[in-house]
Amino acid sequence: MYNDHMPRLSSPALCAESDPDMWHDNSARVLNEMQTEHLRMAKSICRKCEALDECKAYAMKYANLPGVWGGQDHIERQEEQRRLNLPTIEWASTFNTYIPVRIFNA
Repeated sequence: MYNDHMPRLSSPALCAESDPDMWHDNSARVLNEMQTEHLRMAKSICRKCEALDECKAYAMKYANLPGVWGGQDHIERQEEQRRLNLPTIEWASTFNTYIPVRIFNA
């Protein structure tokens, strides 16, 4: 996660006290066993967090926000955004600096 692009939450977030890798293993629908366990642990921590609702509200504004936010991975958020017909902002477009993107030939 980019530290200069974190939401300002009114309650301390439990994820800040955890291994950052646990929150960002879900880049593909098919996960290995360790990634699946990290994802399950991350969501479990989210369910206990005082900042859950605020965190989820932040994440629901963005399309393609990587990782677990507000108890959901990015695929679950995208499904909910579509179901609720929510307008979203492309997350990377909110940065003031250039972020290089690699394009791979298929």
